[in-house]
Amino acid sequence: MIHQQNFQQQQNIVIEDDDEDLIPMTYDNIPQKKVEMKQQIPQHLAQSINPTFNLTPIRQKIHSQILEHANQIIDGEVDISDFIIQYNELVFYEQIASGGSGVVYRGRFKNEIVAIKDIDINEKDEQKMKEYKREIVTLVKVRHHQNLVCLVGITFHQNKLYIITEFCSGGSLFDLIHRNRETKIDQLTKLKLSLFIAEGMAYIHKLGFMHRDLKSLNILLDQPFSPDSNIKIADFGLARTALEKTEWMTAVVGTFHWMAPEVFRGEMYTNKADVYSYGIVLYEIFSRQIPYMNIANPMQIMKAVTEQNQRPDLSFECQQEIKALMAQCWHPNPEQRPTFEQIINSLQSL
Repeated sequence: MIHQQNFQQQQNIVIEDDDEDLIPMTYDNIPQKKVEMKQQIPQHLAQSINPTFNLTPIRQKIHSQILEHANQIIDGEVDISDFIIQYNELVFYEQIASGGSGVVYRGRFKNEIVAIKDIDINEKDEQKMKEYKREIVTLVKVRHHQNLVCLVGITFHQNKLYIITEFCSGGSLFDLIHRNRETKIDQLTKLKLSLFIAEGMAYIHKLGFMHRDLKSLNILLDQPFSPDSNIKIADFGLARTALEKTEWMTAVVGTFHWMAPEVFRGEMYTNKADVYSYGIVLYEIFSRQIPYMNIANPMQIMKAVTEQNQRPDLSFECQQEIKALMAQCWHPNPEQRPTFEQIINSLQSL
């Protein structure tokens, strides 16, 4: 179940799921002693050469311990040395979300407002450990795109893992569309938001990843909504690469409202499952309706989608080209669904 706060005057909308959703958090600036260097090197250059150059010997030891612990989780799959931070550099503010894999706080790190995901580590839970690894690895690899949440750092403290990302102060796309119904969104802005999401997903797919949990709850606004708001795709705990073993490719993951029929059925699936989910998000943006609101039970949604080939009702005012794109994205045959590059081209032509 999604736990969000400060919605007293908004609709009481709850989406239930087998895994709850999280949003990112923050930290604080602690002065650090700088180790004198025999030869003066510009700080930005020295930092890029060695991220520990300005740490005291004690801090360097702590940095090494955190790095070793992190590498145990990710099996050295990516270089995370530049992302290691120390717990006492974080300042925690209010809790902003909670879910099946932890709690998220708004916080601060070196005068930057961030999101801090607080995760209890249970090394005996292999599935959860895999998810933590995937999230960290994916965040490191996708950090260079403007429509994907940026990793700030990771650290450990008292058997807890902390994943620190940029803080998106505008909340989720779900909140904007469904909880803030009084907020007007013109057609041009809807197109822009749709394009931002498609561009972020195209980049993920280009790197060989699947998101597997794309939904409006995992799409964030970088600032309170305005025509200038940017979109950030978040929550990569279920992300996979196309080269991984098939055990995960037949698992039922994601929230039922956005889940592709082949995933429901436990069949082999590809990144076209993300395209299906995008089609549902596209429907939300342009209709401002929650998909399958007339179906209360998630298992009934699964039956309607897989056995009856049911899709959201398209009887709302919208460009026919957009409705046609939605239908293409949620086509029952994954091979008939467009790629995100094709989706981008379609949106840019409107």
